[in-house]
Parts: sequence; C-alpha cells; structure tokens
Amino acid sequence: MAVRFQVYEWANLAPPGQVVSLIGRQAGDVPVAVPANRQIDIFAGGLGVNQTVVASTNEVQFVVIEEFGCSPYLNSFIQIRVGTTDYFENPDGEVNYGVSGRAMPYPRGGSTQYGTPGVPDPQGIRVLKSFNLDPHVYIPPGLTYQVLYTSRDGTSGTPEVVLAFIKYMLYDGADSLIALRLLKMGLGVTVENVDWYKRLLLESELSLRQRVSPVDPEDAPEKV
Repeated sequence: MAVRFQVYEWANLAPPGQVVSLIGRQAGDVPVAVPANRQIDIFAGGLGVNQTVVASTNEVQFVVIEEFGCSPYLNSFIQIRVGTTDYFENPDGEVNYGVSGRAMPYPRGGSTQYGTPGVPDPQGIRVLKSFNLDPHVYIPPGLTYQVLYTSRDGTSGTPEVVLAFIKYMLYDGADSLIALRLLKMGLGVTVENVDWYKRLLLESELSLRQRVSPVDPEDAPEKV
C-alpha cells in the first residue's frame, strides 16, 4: 500500500521500576515523572512509551503531518522538529516550546486541570482545539524528525499521566516521488492531489501512445 494513514500516541507510562516502555502501553504500567521544561521526543525520547528507533523517512518515503496535540494541563506544549529545525518560533526568530495543549488538546474536550481518570474535575475547563496545522508539515525523503512534548510545570510521576499524539500520512514508493513533484509545483501534498497527478500521467501516456502508434499497412496512404 503506497499511501498509509498513521496515528501514534505517547504517554509517560512504563512498567513499575522502569522509565521507558518499548512494547507499548500495558496493564500495570505506572506514570513516570516528567521533569519541568524538558523537551521529550515522543518517538524515542527515553521516557514513557517509545519505539526503538528515531522517526525518519527513507529515500522513498514522504511524510505529511496533518494534526497533533497534547494534554491541556500542567502547562503542556508540543513542538515539531525536522532535522535540527524547530517548526514553531516567536516573531523575533527565537525558538519556543511550540503550541500549547490548550490550543491543541488531546483528547479533544480534555480538562485544563489534571484529575482522576474517569472522574469529572470541577476545577478544570473542558477545551476544544483552536489551532489547525495548516499548511501541514512536510518531511521529504532522507530526514529525521521529532515531535517534542514539554511540561513547563513538570509532573510528580504519581498519579499524573500526560499524553501526546500525532496523525500523519505516509507516502511510499512512487507516491513519494509524486509528493515531491507536487511540492515543487507549489501544490499541497494530499491524497486527492496525488491521485490527480496519477491521472494526469496516465492521460499523457495514453495520448503519447496514440500519437506514435504504428499505422496498419492496409490503412496507409498509397504511394504516388
């Protein structure tokens, strides 16, 4: 499958006595303390639920990050870093911690105050997202990227659980080449535009074949 829809969720959870889990969320996991003002890569930051390798695109992959978010409490922020470049910065060019979890809450409708899971928190305010990632973030072939979660307040580890997530499209193989072509043309990289470009190529090929197809000898004009 050349185009794949992907979702990844991170939480500061790990088996008791450990700070990282490489096998996903499991029953019995406990919260791991998150230091204040520390940027944590949700893919391979060495804290909480992680994968074994840094996120990257190979020579025939193109990633489009469409949406992301994090917990709206504990003064949480989320940032995207492609290579060594942070996506969000202040107007003066200074890098910041990214977008506040109150602007991009995960889950949507989450409370601004941490409470016992499943129990309404009377002190918190339920928030919906007020920020759209438009235009989307493009990660061409051959680059590493990180999604960085930061809590300005930090957590005590028990029982505070913080979350972050990312939703993206992965264009693989020939579709990654089409994605690059669309980018050079100044067009958005979407599934619809990739399909449009495929139709354009097919129509061009059919037109070319019709122009160069051999003529049947019986239909050829007579020689003078």
